[in-house]
Amino acid sequence: MIVQLTSGPGTFYGGYGGGIFNNGGTVTAVSSTISNNDMNPSGANGGGGGIYNLSGSITLTDTSIITNWATSDGYSTDGGGGVFNSTTGILSIYNSTVSGNTSQQLGGGMFNLGTASLVNDTFSTNTATYGGGGIAVPSGSLTLQNTILSTTSILREVCRIAAAASHPMTTI
Repeated sequence: MIVQLTSGPGTFYGGYGGGIFNNGGTVTAVSSTISNNDMNPSGANGGGGGIYNLSGSITLTDTSIITNWATSDGYSTDGGGGVFNSTTGILSIYNSTVSGNTSQQLGGGMFNLGTASLVNDTFSTNTATYGGGGIAVPSGSLTLQNTILSTTSILREVCRIAAAASHPMTTI
């Protein structure tokens, strides 16, 4: 599916993806905006204020993911204010902006457990409570090419990218 969309404002109570939830499909968004969405787990773990990719593939090109929230019930996986990419997810973001997103756990801009590739992107002014104000990678793999990470905030730790040592991260 190729879409040009404007998503938001939306609030999803009970789990996953305030703006977009993908469960096994192929989503391609071009020149789109995903903004002002809130994922509120309401007693369940969840994530992805703007986008949650449970499984399948998401490709974003020339897209803005801005001012989304991942509210937490205290689970460490309630992350990804902008984007949450799960263990079986494949995420590719090209020439896009991820900005002004907030997570009450990890990964203000993005929380990655799967396979992610970021090319010519800007991650700025994203905030997380515990780590990875820009990006959190507790597992999975992340490839960065010509991608900017700036002006991120972590309330309890200081880092733009939080990554587990046993998982690959490639910077080109």
